[in-house]
Amino acid sequence: MSDAVLNFSDWLGMLHDAAARGAADDASVRATVNSMEMLVRSSLDEALAGICSLCFPAAADGGGGGDGGLYALLRASLQGDTQLKNLVDLRCEVLRFLEVLIEEHVLERNLERNLGVHILAIFDACTLTFRKERSNKVRELCFHPLVYCLDLRDKCPERHALADRIFGSSMRDKIRNPALVDQLWNHLSSSPSASTPTLRGGCFKLLGTVARRFPVETSVDKRFEVRHPTSLYYRAMKALQAQTDSAAPKLPEVAGALSGLDGLLIDAELTPADVELVFEVVLI
Repeated sequence: MSDAVLNFSDWLGMLHDAAARGAADDASVRATVNSMEMLVRSSLDEALAGICSLCFPAAADGGGGGDGGLYALLRASLQGDTQLKNLVDLRCEVLRFLEVLIEEHVLERNLERNLGVHILAIFDACTLTFRKERSNKVRELCFHPLVYCLDLRDKCPERHALADRIFGSSMRDKIRNPALVDQLWNHLSSSPSASTPTLRGGCFKLLGTVARRFPVETSVDKRFEVRHPTSLYYRAMKALQAQTDSAAPKLPEVAGALSGLDGLLIDAELTPADVELVFEVVLI
C-alpha cells in the first residue's frame, strides 16, 4: 500500500472516530478533509484507485457500503441527534469531498470507467443522507453526486440494481427505503416552508436527468407523462409561472425547473400548442 493510500486511510479513520464520538471539531474536520482533497488531486491514477477502494469498501451484500467507507461514515453521523452542528458540518465536508473525488475522475482524468464500480455506493450514500438529513444545507449537497451517478449509468456494471434504486420494484420496502423518484416527488409535494429554492430546483433537475437517462423506465410512469395533470411537466411549468409572477424570483428553482423540462422534453411528443406554451412561459 502506497504512502498516499496509507495517509488517506489514517485521515478517513479520524473522520470515523469523530462521527462515532458525536463531537467532531469543525476546524479539525475541515483540515482533514482539505488534506484528503489535496491528496486526491495530486495522486497518481494507481493511488487514486486505492483511495476509491477505501472510500467504497465492499459490503457483505456486494455493494460499496462496507465498514470504514463514506457510506458508513455518513450513516454513523446520522444516528442520534442529527442536528448537532458539528455533525452537520462533518456531513457537509464529506459530501463536498465526494464531489471533488468524482470530478477528479470525470472532469480531470477521464477515468469514468474506474468510477463505474462505485456508482451504487455513491448513490446509496447520497440518498441515505437526503432521506435522513434534517439540514437543508446538507441535503442540497447530495444533488451534484447524484446527477453524476445518473449520467454515468452506462459505466455502472449493475444497471438493474441502479434502476431499482431509482424507480423501486415490488420487492422493495418503499416506506423504509423509498426509491429516488419517490423521494424527489414527495419533496416537491411538501410544504415550501420545509424546503428551499435550491432543494426544489435540485429535485426538478434530478427528475429531468432521470427522464433523459432512463427513457424506457419513465415512459410507463405517469409522473413523466406530459399529458398527465400532476406530471413533472405541469409541476415545472407551474413553478416557472409562479416565479414569473413573483417580485423576487427564486433563481435556483427557475434553473432547476428549466433543467427538468429540458430532460423531460427530449423524447416527449408535443403539439404545436404545447411548444408555444413552453416558449411563452420560458421567455416571459
